[in-house]
Amino acid sequence: DLTKFSAPKESNAPRRYHFVLFTDAIAYGVTTTTNAASASKNTHAITTYRFHRLVSIEAFFPNVEDSPNQFIIKGHSKNLRLEADSKAEKDEWVKDLAALTLKSRPKSNKR
Repeated sequence: DLTKFSAPKESNAPRRYHFVLFTDAIAYGVTTTTNAASASKNTHAITTYRFHRLVSIEAFFPNVEDSPNQFIIKGHSKNLRLEADSKAEKDEWVKDLAALTLKSRPKSNKR
């Protein structure tokens, strides 16, 4: 999970979301855990994911000034300023985003 910061014009406080990275987009939403009883009367936790938004990825910016665990994803309709819990987690996201960016670039016909 990452923390998403709202745009400056929005007054919302930073909020935690669960993110799923696809080849050309990122989806995010919230997780909810509830307890449910099974047929054997045992209680077990059920985690559900409520989708919030899908953002097509145009680019990403791995460094945010004065925020070592933050990065920005630039989307077609929305930009996301995100913060990981640790530098290692941020580095993993940046590595995955960089790999997607390289794969999605059109190949040159130059020889």
